[in-house]
Amino acid sequence: MCGDNYAYMEIDNGQYMMAICDGMGKGKRAYDESSTTIDILEKMIEAKIDNEIVIKTINKIYDSGHCRRLWYQSDDLLSYIYVCVIW
Repeated sequence: MCGDNYAYMEIDNGQYMMAICDGMGKGKRAYDESSTTIDILEKMIEAKIDNEIVIKTINKIYDSGHCRRLWYQSDDLLSYIYVCVIW
């Protein structure tokens, strides 16, 4: 099990979103971190939230450290996400 995850989905009117997420660390913890990040991204995109707001929101969640404390009581986790929208 590794911390790499991805998403690919049609957004709207021929637009597509592709994302790669790398949960830092190793094993299940890294996988959970990146999987949750991708899930949040997909749900926000499906809800038709503006792309820029989606990315800013995900960044704010991680910048606050709230997710790391909530999930693992640790500050050593982080996810890097790369998102591309094609139209």
